[in-house]
Amino acid sequence: MNHLNKAKRAEMVHDDVIAFESENDERGITAEVAMQWTLTYSESVHTYANTINTHEGGTHEEGFRAAMTS
Repeated sequence: MNHLNKAKRAEMVHDDVIAFESENDERGITAEVAMQWTLTYSESVHTYANTINTHEGGTHEEGFRAAMTS
């Protein structure tokens, strides 16, 4: 994650990357999230499903955005 922000020359709000993961063995679901806030006005969201880059978004990205803004 740090290399993404360095490439943009973005000034960080804080140096630490916020990261967490969760796994549900019964359903076979795993989720990993990493976030870092910068002082830039544009956002950069990179999402993956089953290790495939979902650059066009999708329901998982919409759900994440809804959760972050509620």
